Amino acid sequence: MTEARTAAYDGADQGASRLYRILGLLPSATTAIHPAMAGAAAGLDPAATIEALDVLVAQGLLSHGVDGGHRFASLPARRHAAALAESTDTPATRARVIRRALDWLLTEATAASRRIDPTRRTVDPPVTFPPAHRLGLSTTTQARAFLADRGPHLTTTLTLATTHHRAAVPYLVHACWPYYLRDGDHRVTVAHHTKALSTDTALPLLLRRELLGARATALRARHLFPAALEDAHEALALARQDSDLAGIAQHQHDIGATLHEALAHDLANVYLARAHQGRTALGRHRDAANTLLTQGVVYLDLGLHADAVKRLRTAEEALAAQGDRYNAARARAWQGRAAALSGDHEQATLLLAGAMVTFRAEGGRLWQARVLVWQAEIAVARGHAGRAAGLYRQAADLYQGYSPTDHDRVSAALTQLTG
Repeated sequence: MTEARTAAYDGADQGASRLYRILGLLPSATTAIHPAMAGAAAGLDPAATIEALDVLVAQGLLSHGVDGGHRFASLPARRHAAALAESTDTPATRARVIRRALDWLLTEATAASRRIDPTRRTVDPPVTFPPAHRLGLSTTTQARAFLADRGPHLTTTLTLATTHHRAAVPYLVHACWPYYLRDGDHRVTVAHHTKALSTDTALPLLLRRELLGARATALRARHLFPAALEDAHEALALARQDSDLAGIAQHQHDIGATLHEALAHDLANVYLARAHQGRTALGRHRDAANTLLTQGVVYLDLGLHADAVKRLRTAEEALAAQGDRYNAARARAWQGRAAALSGDHEQATLLLAGAMVTFRAEGGRLWQARVLVWQAEIAVARGHAGRAAGLYRQAADLYQGYSPTDHDRVSAALTQLTG
């Protein structure tokens, strides 16, 4: 097979054979090829890139996937291209190709992150080769689709960047936060942020704070509360050092959310109240609504259902007004949870179903799992054991590989239900 590939490669024109070698150097964990990254790495315009890729298809070196895109026939085929690059091109040439690919990814990931959440503070990445041809991610849906496409390749990408563009690692991790938050494996998220924070390059203060806050969120999701609080308190100290009122409120929110998860509800309310006050004073209405949402959840856990529902409804309305469908759905889901705990299963079912529609549309894997668990509990309360078992299985599948603690908890509930 290798001999056949080499013969096909030898039969391609110079431009196509060069692109084939470049494809082997690009960061990818699969056989898929991203044409825009390939073009940026090769210094080609989009039309020339597609033309060269089609030549490689005609030579049998690539194929068209079911989505119409280009791909290697197998991972050994990708390794064949990389081996040819290793034997043909100089180290300087290979390093420049990889740097161009990483600069393209940094640029597009940063643009996607800013499109998804314009209010989130981001830092301009260090780019040596600004890509001449951009994707033009003009909608949130396009931006999320881009990060979802690149997300599974992040470990491979960061490994490559560690060797060829170490300074890019923290910026790339920072830019991909919307992916980590919605769809990332919490263990991987912690590992990647730890790598980003371990750089030997001095980081801008804002970037370090954002990375610490993000890692704290992932640690909280893994129920590693002491470590999460340590990161969040360090981030808060840095925000105070920088006299950044928005940052102070953000990290107070993170600390309050973590204390709530750790069942320190009274202290959680202190931090959340400060965060809400600070965010409201700064006119950060979406952030203030998210803090109000978390306060509603704290009140729910304290058994104060009326106060909880009041805050959750207000949060949902404010978030919807800000165009934040995902977090508005979170507020609605929690209202469904409150209704279920109060015994109003009909209202709970309606609210949870409405939230689930948004989570499926927006790609919130872990929130889909949480809603399925709550729906299963309602089914159990109504005596529908078969339906409950099916819902628990769906939730367990979604948690598998993403949240071991939750997966084990749901699996235990399923075992108890089915015997």
